[in-house]
Amino acid sequence: ELRRKSLEMELKLKSREDGNLPAATIGSSTFSGKDELLRELEATKGQISSLLEQHAELEMKSKSDIKVLVKEVKSLRRSQHELKQKLEKSLQEKSEVEQLLQREMKQSEQALVARRKLLHDCQTLHSRLRNCNVKFVDSNFADSSSTLDVLDLLVECDKQIGLLLTEVLRPCPINHFTPEADTLSNNNDMKAVDHELRLVLRDIFIDNARLRKRMNLFIQSALQVGSSTDENGSSVEE
Repeated sequence: ELRRKSLEMELKLKSREDGNLPAATIGSSTFSGKDELLRELEATKGQISSLLEQHAELEMKSKSDIKVLVKEVKSLRRSQHELKQKLEKSLQEKSEVEQLLQREMKQSEQALVARRKLLHDCQTLHSRLRNCNVKFVDSNFADSSSTLDVLDLLVECDKQIGLLLTEVLRPCPINHFTPEADTLSNNNDMKAVDHELRLVLRDIFIDNARLRKRMNLFIQSALQVGSSTDENGSSVEE
């Protein structure tokens, strides 16, 4: 707009300077108007120059701001990409931890079931071993039954103990561990401890059963000796 006004003023001045006006009409008023137009022209040029400087400054500042914004946008994009990668990694780690917890819970449940089964087996074997016993009501190892009956009971008791020993002496199943790469080692340690405990309890039961067999053998020998003594005494009396 200022450029347009400046050009219009320059054209007016030029038209007046180049005009063929009569010498008589030229007066002080003409020179006064020309001076006023020149002042307006200079003022307009000054405004234009100032505006051009401001425009240049604003353009430079705008370019600088654009560069800063471009850098910030690039930085934000990089940050967004990094955050996305971190989020994906966190989600993957969370999924792995959840799977690990599920496996540990499953292993704990399996260990609890195995221990309950071990306890039940021990209680059953102990009860069966206690039933493999001949009770006597007096210190002479005799009751209302005959010696032969008692010996038969002892033989039957030995058979039952032998069957229990055969059952217990079967190869104890060993847990072949097939842990995954991320399974904690203490789970395997727990299984190994359970296996060792089973072996120790089996050995205790075997020792107890063998001790009972020896005791039965001792009782059988005592009864047989007593029986033969009684028979010899009876034959002497006759």
